[in-house]
Order: sequence, then structure tokens, then C-alpha cells
Amino acid sequence: MSESNPTAPNVVADEALLDQIFAGEKLEGLVKLEKPVYITQNQHKCVFRIVNRGKAYIVRLTSEEKESHELRAWTTTLQAIARLALPTLVPHTLMIGTAHNAQDQWFHYSVNKFIEGQSLDNTWEHLSTDNQRLVVAQIIMAQEKLHILPFQVPYFNRCTWNRRTISWPVGQVIEGIECPGDVIFGSWVDFAFNGQGLLKNYVNFRKAKNVGCILARDATSRNTVLQSPASTSYGQVGIHPFDVEHWRLDAVLCHNDLNPPNIILRRQIPANPSGDVVWKLAGIVNWKKASFVPSAYELTLLDAYLGVENQHLKYYLLMKEHMKALLPNTRPQTILADAMKLIFDSQQHLYAHGKITAADRQRFLRDYTLSRSGDTYGGWISETLEEIYPAIGWTRQEPEEVMRAVNQAIVNENEDVNEVVQQHHGRHRRQQSEFLRLL
Repeated sequence: MSESNPTAPNVVADEALLDQIFAGEKLEGLVKLEKPVYITQNQHKCVFRIVNRGKAYIVRLTSEEKESHELRAWTTTLQAIARLALPTLVPHTLMIGTAHNAQDQWFHYSVNKFIEGQSLDNTWEHLSTDNQRLVVAQIIMAQEKLHILPFQVPYFNRCTWNRRTISWPVGQVIEGIECPGDVIFGSWVDFAFNGQGLLKNYVNFRKAKNVGCILARDATSRNTVLQSPASTSYGQVGIHPFDVEHWRLDAVLCHNDLNPPNIILRRQIPANPSGDVVWKLAGIVNWKKASFVPSAYELTLLDAYLGVENQHLKYYLLMKEHMKALLPNTRPQTILADAMKLIFDSQQHLYAHGKITAADRQRFLRDYTLSRSGDTYGGWISETLEEIYPAIGWTRQEPEEVMRAVNQAIVNENEDVNEVVQQHHGRHRRQQSEFLRLL
């Protein structure tokens, strides 16, 4: 890949690109195209909203040198799979392909239906405490539905789709998208074919200054040892082959990027009987990091995002407490969480004085006096949380109050919600069986 050029212009959707993208029969041809409204834009990619024939779309453009067609195809595939469980929340991908601009630069593109609403990033601080709890509970319910989707490794290379198994084989079409084959976890985790590959990928992803944690075989046992770099002194984590095998067996579909910009909310109209404006979950976008991974993987990513991709501490606290309830408290899951924490903390230590995002994160943690919890799934905690958010009713002795409050906030919406959250693990197999029966 080429080095970034600080003087290079940002990617724009010129007339040549738009003509190629919207000339397809599926998008009804280009008639009267409004000016693109850019959501993100840099030298290698852009995301924009555009209206054609009165219909709104989200288009993603990425230069060929920064993204392979296979990666875009897998992102689209996993998004289509997620729509099986969340048809009203996951954007419908209408088309993917390649196109070139007037300068003959080639880009991969995808076109999704636009979900009307506002990002949680822009609305969170304006929501009432009850509304914040409601939104988080709805996100957790969506996660649980994704986790019901079965992950069956032997079916990935089959060339059939049937009513008893979910499979995404070579050449199969889901919602008009041709799906690549021969993969287990997903493109963002580098097509890891086993649990060992999953961990190796995260080690490589979190390398700092070409230095990362070391995976080595223990000479006196069958264990793999994850060792922090010598300059960090964060210790090590021992990983048994049993743990590695169960990461594959425990894999569920995860979004892996549930940060505020990727959560879309919509105002309830009319307002509730009290006259208060209520915002509800309308969509979950940006599925580029989606993968089949153990749920501890996604939970631990919340800690890594805090202070940079996610600037809302209260959202983090509520999400963390609820997501913990979805996780099986098993050794393989806790070992994965410990390993990812060691990898991330080692990277941040190495970057402490040389990377802007690391400095921003450290500043955020200092501002809220946050430190690592002794609990594997605990993430970041503060001695003064009850002073920061007294309305949550959060205390160090009774953190479960948050979870109870959130469940109570949506009891009137769905009487089964409390049962779903509290008894998730007992009902999982029955729910999965019912899902397959309905396919």
C-alpha cells in the first residue's frame, strides 16, 4: 500500500463515478441526482448521502489500494446475514462494485438504503436518563438476536442454502450479493481460520512502532503464552488449547463497532402520553468490522474505543453492564478478554508519548479518574462514578442497579424483555432452534 500524502486531495464523488454507480437497472438509472452530502471524507475514502429519484442512499467509496473487493464483499455478506435477524435495523445493501473517476482512479463502492434518523453521537446528551436506558436496552436486544444466528463452520464451503442450516458458500447469493467462501471469522479479523489465528490477528492489529505482544509455546506444557513486550512489563496470559478451540465453538455474529456514530435513533411521533420526546433505535450501520467471534471479543473492544471513538462515558457504562449479562462466564471467554486487554494496554503504553489518539484517550481517562477494574469484564471504572452520574444510581457496591433500571425502563414496551436479558443463556438453544425452524 502506498504511503499517505498529506497534500493529496480528499476523495470526491465526481460525475463519472456517479454515472457508473447509478446507471444500474437496480437503482433505476440516474435521473436527477442531488449534490452529495459527505459524512466522512479523506484521501482514501468517503461516505456520503445522496438522493436519486426521490430516494435517499448511503454510498461508500474506498480506493482500490486501501480495500480489496473481497473485503467489501464480505462486509456486505455479513451485513446481509445480520439482516436475517434484524431486518428493520440493518441497512439493505443494494449494490457493490468498482468504478473509476474522471482521473481514472478506481474505487470499490457499496450502495445502501438510507436509514432516516440522527446518530446517537449527536443526540445522547439531549436524552433523558430513562430514554438513554431505553436506547441501550434496545441495542442489547438487537445484539441478542444476532447471537442467536448459528455459526456452523462445516457449512461455509457447501453450495446449498436450506431450511435447517445457515451457510454462506462460494458463489451463493444473499439479497443479490455474491458471497465469497472459505472463511470462518470474517474479513476484519483477517479471515482467521481458527482461534489461534484470531488472537494473532489482534496482536498484529495492535502493534505499536512495529512492536507487539509475543505468542510462544510453553516448553513444559501444551499452553500458548501471550507475553507483553519487554519494555511494558504487563505480564503474560497462559492460553490452553481448550480455550483456543472453544473460541471457534463460541463464535457468534458481532458488529464489533457499536460506537455512537454507528447507532441511528429516530424520534417517536407522536410523543409519549406525558408529552416527552422519546428517541428509539432505528438502525445500526457501518458493518465493516462485523465478524463471527466470541462475545467477549466485542465486549472488550468497548474498552479500547472509550475516549476516542466513543466520547460518552455514560453510554459506555450502560453498554458494558448490559453486555456482560449476555456473556457466558466461562474460562475461554475470560481468557480471551484477558489476552485482548494485555495486548491493548501494551500498545497504549508504547504509544503513550508518540500518538495523538493515545494521548487523547489518556486525557479522557484522567478527566474521569478511570482505571482498570479487577474484574475481567469490568473494563474502566472510577472511584467517583456515583458523583459523575448520580441519576444512574450506580455505586461500587451495587453495579447491578444499572441493569435493573434499564430493564425496568422497557418493561411496558415488551413484557418479555426482562426474561430475555435475565435468562439469555438458558433460552439460547431453544431460540436458535426456533430461528432455524422459521427460515
